[in-house]
Amino acid sequence: MRVNGELTRWFDVDSGTGQGDVQGPPIFNLVLNWGLELAEKFKSISRGFTLQYRQSSRQPEKCVIDLDYADDIAGMDDTVEGLQETTDNIAKYCGLGGLKMNAKKTEIMVIGKDTSQHPLPENRTIDITVDGNSARQVTQFTYLGAKITSDGKIDKEISVRIGKATGAFNQLNNIWKNKNISINIKVRIYIAAVLTILTYGSEIWNTTQVQTRRLESFHQYCLRRILRVRWFHRVRNEDVLRRASITALTDIIATKRLRWFGHVSRMPEDRLPNYLLEWKPKHGKRSRGRPRKSLNDVFIEDAEQRLDRNGLTIDCMRRLAADRKGWRNITRRSCIIQSNDADDAD
Repeated sequence: MRVNGELTRWFDVDSGTGQGDVQGPPIFNLVLNWGLELAEKFKSISRGFTLQYRQSSRQPEKCVIDLDYADDIAGMDDTVEGLQETTDNIAKYCGLGGLKMNAKKTEIMVIGKDTSQHPLPENRTIDITVDGNSARQVTQFTYLGAKITSDGKIDKEISVRIGKATGAFNQLNNIWKNKNISINIKVRIYIAAVLTILTYGSEIWNTTQVQTRRLESFHQYCLRRILRVRWFHRVRNEDVLRRASITALTDIIATKRLRWFGHVSRMPEDRLPNYLLEWKPKHGKRSRGRPRKSLNDVFIEDAEQRLDRNGLTIDCMRRLAADRKGWRNITRRSCIIQSNDADDAD
């Protein structure tokens, strides 16, 4: 808080708040937001990660310094010097409010196609310090429960999702084996306790065919365990889905993606998620080779499949998504159980 032109601490840092104290979260949020605002205000080396250079008075420079959620802060910058300045500013100004950055929990990652190799090339190795202690450079880290990798791929994230969903599925073994519980109830439990873990964050997955097959194989494995269908029964995947009264996992994920697209496209134009929906960098140099499949490509594929039409564009999808009720009818699909068609017994 600024009092008579000086920054002062406005609560007793040494004592803090009690564990579970109701005043703790609002004080923490206030001090953290205040410190991050000052850290951004007093940057001089750079303005963060550049999304767009200044084109004209109508298209000013657009940069992002950090992405924050609670106490998870992801700082971004184009240069090592700029990132070090951001780190120092956050530690300095948040420290005025009694918050201390943990150097052991701070990790540094360089984004690029060649950053997944081991050891890292010399031009990709950087050193960022937190209060004099060097932060560890990694090629992947977890942010808000999702695995972020330096090469921008989602293979490891899908592996993590499948691993966690497998653990949740195996913990419910007694339910799957219980003959007194109907198939309908079992599948509902599977959706609530397993599918929610498997599809966490799937709204922004730009899945390839190989990744889609991995997810669909796990989906079929779980349903066959629930229905007690063995490999020698020679039952087709379509028949398994029909018996369980559930759609393919690709349809469930497509529904989540299109629903998320509708939310983002209806945001104000100045919101960062809406801006990034069609963001194409106009600076830098593209690497050799075919461009990777983008999230917009996946959005268009999902919409074309639902509408049974070709030649859709993001602008056309934006116009369709502007009608909230109509877009809900497009994205909605029978990806939940139809209890009247489900078997009542094993």
